[in-house]
Amino acid sequence: MKVNFNFWTILIAFGLTALPITGQETNAQEKKIISLDDAKTVSEVENWISSSLEEIITQYRRGVQKAQELQVEGGEKIIKIAQNDKDKKKGYKYKYDALSQLTRVGGDEGKKYKEELDNFIKELEANDKFSSIVNDTRFQESIGRTRLQNKTDFEKFKKELKTWLNKPTVTHNLVISSGLRRAKSYANTVKDDAEFFTKFVDELTDFIKSSENTLDDNTKKELTEQIDIFIQTSKGNNVVSRGNDLQLYGKTIDNKDFNWESLRGKYVIVKFTATWCVPCKAEIPGLISAYEKYKDKGLEIISVYIWERGDDTNKIVEDVKKLAKEEKITWKIVSEELTAKAKKPKQGDFYAIRAVPTILLIDKNGKIIDANIQGQRLQDKLEEIFK
Repeated sequence: MKVNFNFWTILIAFGLTALPITGQETNAQEKKIISLDDAKTVSEVENWISSSLEEIITQYRRGVQKAQELQVEGGEKIIKIAQNDKDKKKGYKYKYDALSQLTRVGGDEGKKYKEELDNFIKELEANDKFSSIVNDTRFQESIGRTRLQNKTDFEKFKKELKTWLNKPTVTHNLVISSGLRRAKSYANTVKDDAEFFTKFVDELTDFIKSSENTLDDNTKKELTEQIDIFIQTSKGNNVVSRGNDLQLYGKTIDNKDFNWESLRGKYVIVKFTATWCVPCKAEIPGLISAYEKYKDKGLEIISVYIWERGDDTNKIVEDVKKLAKEEKITWKIVSEELTAKAKKPKQGDFYAIRAVPTILLIDKNGKIIDANIQGQRLQDKLEEIFK
């Protein structure tokens, strides 16, 4: 067991933080490795362990380098065949990320990749459509180096954030999201947490709306909406616990506003689920049975589909509709994708859901009776309520 621990520790320490080997490391493979069966002393067994680990790490590093080289080739292919700027940007990003890693290769090979990366950066910087790829990395590195230990540091951080927001060739959504997270984290370390963070948000919002920046009106609107979403999401964390109010919102699968208040006076089952989740599907027959048994007595069920895979909102919505039809689901369905498209926080994030299925039971006043109830326990609780 100890050998396994040492192996993974070494693999993570060396394999994930450094790329391939040259010269001295290859000598490890040229040594004659005595087999474990032939080892007669503790020293020989230790030498066998050491040599075997070196060989595995060497192979691992070579594999990582090969993977990065393949990513460069793939990126170049995407750039060549892409029919629009969105796809072409993906290709540039693949190539940029891979070359950045390959510069860590030692020797002349590493120098070659460094030169290739420098030339590639010049190519990106010359094109406003794709220069944000480089600037986004520079921004994240800059934010990562920023120390926030006191309010003087924080004032410098705010100035730096505004400087980055004024750069036209950077992803402004990234600047805002990273800035808000860092500011919220720092606010948690000062006594006047809520007041301090609220003041920061107000100042940032005023800056975005003002004429002090180079942002266009559409970007200003998007960023202020993003800030509002962040604030809502921050307030929503940890709301899913017994005795708390639930304020479900969002867009239904037919793209209508969901009216949570209309369910006051009824008991409600809220199921956070996903089309790809097998245990979620296993819960459906029991929920259908309960719905048929108690819907005339005041029971409602809401399915909230979260964490769906893919970028195409329309396809995701169709997949949910297809599943609902196959499984004979007749209650209301809330779509996380349509909710996000309407510029509202995703339900899974807002309520800090950690797994699917997560099933909540809500009382007539909108308070959570149980924050994780399913299977027979849910059926028993419903029978107790409606007996």
